[in-house]
Amino acid sequence: MAIIMSNSRFALAAPFRSLFESIESGRIQALVTPITVAEVVSGPLKAGKDALAERYRRAITQAAHTDQLGAVLEQAPAAARNAHG
Repeated sequence: MAIIMSNSRFALAAPFRSLFESIESGRIQALVTPITVAEVVSGPLKAGKDALAERYRRAITQAAHTDQLGAVLEQAPAAARNAHG
């Protein structure tokens, strides 16, 4: 998944654009799990880009029309780092 923050909106790779537009508009509700967060941040963490990983984490956990599953979402980046480090 390619996510780039631009003016508080997602600029996405074509296959995901309509999905995120549907979430952003409220047509559908997204569920964010710790596994989702770990997967999204693992690429930037592997590349040593901790700040980018944090931006991605905030983008998917604080977006409108999303619910979070699990109280450990903040721990997901550390779990991803440990899995690949």
